[in-house]
Amino acid sequence: MLVLIGVFSSCNNEAKAPVQIQTSKSTITEPISGNASYLDDVNVYNRVLNKAMETGDTHSYCEVSVYTEISRDPRDFLYYAMTFANTYQYNGAYFDVYSILTFPNNRFDLEPLGKKTKFLALYYLMKSNEMGYEHARYMIDDIEKECKCKLKTSNEYLRLYDEQ
Repeated sequence: MLVLIGVFSSCNNEAKAPVQIQTSKSTITEPISGNASYLDDVNVYNRVLNKAMETGDTHSYCEVSVYTEISRDPRDFLYYAMTFANTYQYNGAYFDVYSILTFPNNRFDLEPLGKKTKFLALYYLMKSNEMGYEHARYMIDDIEKECKCKLKTSNEYLRLYDEQ
């Protein structure tokens, strides 16, 4: 799980602005920390997640993303990461989708995923890189070094995905 922390989280470089969550009794203001134990309460978790999904609030998205990577099964977050990436064009969410699709496999050996999932994962990785997400570039460099190949553009992987 420790390897996952460094790879999955797209939000490590986000500004640490507080997230405000309205509960039935009060407003909770919490900094993005990755140690968001207040999200152990499923109602609070769902409110922060809904705020992110309904408004495009990247701080709320990151809070839930980091918490999920540490405290839950990241695969349960795939729908939200994919929806957030596609709806709000958030480069970190694109990287999260790649990370979730390749979890728990070795992220450099994508063959066990099958062609369609591999192409989809690479689409999201390349898209996050094309949108300027720094960690995506490191992952791409590692994959290219391992496979001794040059990866294609996101559009090329999307085309390959559609052809399967």
